Amino acid sequence: MQRLGRNQLYCIGAARRAGIRVLVDPKGGDCTRYRGAYLIKPNRVELGLLAGVPVHDHAGTEVAGRRLAEAMPGTLVLVTEGAEGMSLFGCGDPLRVRPAARQVYDVTGAGDTVLATVAIAIAAGAAPLAAMRLASQAAAIAIGTLGTAAVTLDELTQAMEAS
Repeated sequence: MQRLGRNQLYCIGAARRAGIRVLVDPKGGDCTRYRGAYLIKPNRVELGLLAGVPVHDHAGTEVAGRRLAEAMPGTLVLVTEGAEGMSLFGCGDPLRVRPAARQVYDVTGAGDTVLATVAIAIAAGAAPLAAMRLASQAAAIAIGTLGTAAVTLDELTQAMEAS
């Protein structure tokens, strides 16, 4: 596992001081590496590592998500839960978005699709819950395609209008 150097750790703080929001797809079990980030997006396995408790279902996500959000004040924790959607911690009561019903062909890149969509939505001024809803639709489109998929604006617009 690669350790972050002092310069890399400095980047999150420098970005925050400059008013730039940092969104992270965390790896490993050291949450201090991401302190100061605006949002981190672990899946359940990554959440378990970061929170120090195993996560096998949504009930486990609730426990670990709350624990991690408490350990990282000021950072939103967006947990992708596969077929059970996604949950957001660190913004008061946890928020949950259920996934759009879709045939699953390939989950490759679904987490990346979620993080990219949330980042674009947040940068455009969307509230976290609206960003989650948009990301859920984008992920549903991505997993409905064999192989990695780039979700287009037209596809996402159609999906949002249909929901």
